[in-house]
Amino acid sequence: MKKILLQITVVVVAMCLILSMSAMAEETTQPMDTQTATPATYTLSLEDAIKLALTDNPQIIANEHTQVGNKYSVTVASSSAKQAKKASVPVGLGSASTIEEVALKKGYYVSAAKLQQELCIKEKERIAANISYQVTNAYYNVVLMDMLVNDAKNSYTLALDNKRVIDAQNEQGYVASLTYDNADITVDAAKCELEAYELNRDIAMRTFKNQINVSHDSTVVLTDKIEIEEFTSDVEKDIKSALETRYDIFGAKKSLELSEEYLDISDAFTTSSAVYNIAYADYVTKKYQYDNALKMIDLAIRSEYNTIVTTHSSMKIAERTCNMHLSEYEAAKVQYDLGIITNLELTEKINNLYKSQITYSQAKLNYRMAVEKYKYDITIGLS
Repeated sequence: MKKILLQITVVVVAMCLILSMSAMAEETTQPMDTQTATPATYTLSLEDAIKLALTDNPQIIANEHTQVGNKYSVTVASSSAKQAKKASVPVGLGSASTIEEVALKKGYYVSAAKLQQELCIKEKERIAANISYQVTNAYYNVVLMDMLVNDAKNSYTLALDNKRVIDAQNEQGYVASLTYDNADITVDAAKCELEAYELNRDIAMRTFKNQINVSHDSTVVLTDKIEIEEFTSDVEKDIKSALETRYDIFGAKKSLELSEEYLDISDAFTTSSAVYNIAYADYVTKKYQYDNALKMIDLAIRSEYNTIVTTHSSMKIAERTCNMHLSEYEAAKVQYDLGIITNLELTEKINNLYKSQITYSQAKLNYRMAVEKYKYDITIGLS
């Protein structure tokens, strides 16, 4: 009986301890459940944004794990090749060996496994380049939207100022109905433009936050502007460098070498055999792909440099046009105050200035991104 009571007592004490620990857990966790985490704030230069996007990036993590798997595959292929070489069955013409057996003994599968590992290592560089380029594009798109929103606000402010003047003149009976209606429409149009750019800015910021993998509740402050520096380069040297460093050229060249190795192995069979002809066809295809890749990269880099030149010219023209329209507006404002021109003429100058500001801002981004793309494509290359 005492033994039973002792067992019951132990159970009760244990239950009390469990309940007590559970209550303590609730007391410690409850405040965390009711607390609302404060959204993070990020103040980022472009360099900071790229570093953030590369940190714990799923694409890079996947690549690193693939490299581990590929390294193991090389070990397995090497071991299998060694075992195959110990086999007593002779390799060569007249033997009963299949192409797979010959390839195994000749070390072809070791070469294939090593190629996959080399490509994977090289691909990590291109993944990082793609991420960096996409972040750069998203970053500057937000900066552009900030510029366009600011231009739209200025245009809206000018339209409101103009409307107030027209309203005052209308009260005195000095304004025709057409002029009054035009001022009113101009304000509504400027407001609509402003709202549209504010919405586009929100989309641009959400896209950027996706690229750097931060919460949409977070606050992001961008410190860099679209800085413009005239870019010149030696295209011939750039092409030569690209053909030595780009991922796609490296892959095409290595695939050709592997195909050539397989063709050499297939020489153990007759030239009329399916094995040899399939191997030869693959070699011809890989050779064409490599040669064609060299030509296409040459053309692409020349074309991209031409884009840099033309976008730079467009940007300079847009800048001159914007400055011209600014001068025209300032002169028109004085003329309007003196009663020399009508409000309709002043409104036209306001609209021209606004449109030229938008064009110039977009032209700056086009030029900057053309330069950015060129720099990536003459090194590792983008997907």
